[in-house]
Amino acid sequence: LYFSYPFNASSDVRGYILSNIFHWIISYLCSTWFCTLDLFLSIMVFHVWGHFKILIHDLNHFPRPLSMISFRLDHSNITLTNE
Repeated sequence: LYFSYPFNASSDVRGYILSNIFHWIISYLCSTWFCTLDLFLSIMVFHVWGHFKILIHDLNHFPRPLSMISFRLDHSNITLTNE
C-alpha cells in the first residue's frame, strides 16, 4: 500500500519493518474488534431466545382457574359458589 509516511518505508529496512508492525497492530485490533462484536451479538441472540423459551414455558404451565369457586362473605354465614 502506498501511504505517505513521515519516513521512507519503500527503500529503508527500518521504515519497512515499522510500517509492517503498524499494519499488523491495526489489523489485529480491527479483527479483534469484529470478533468481539460478533460474539456479543450472538450472546444477545441466545439471551433473547432463552427469555422467549422461559416465557413460552411459563405460559404453557400457567395455573388454570378452578371449575368450582366458592368463598365465604365476611361477618355472615353465606357461602357463594359458582360451577
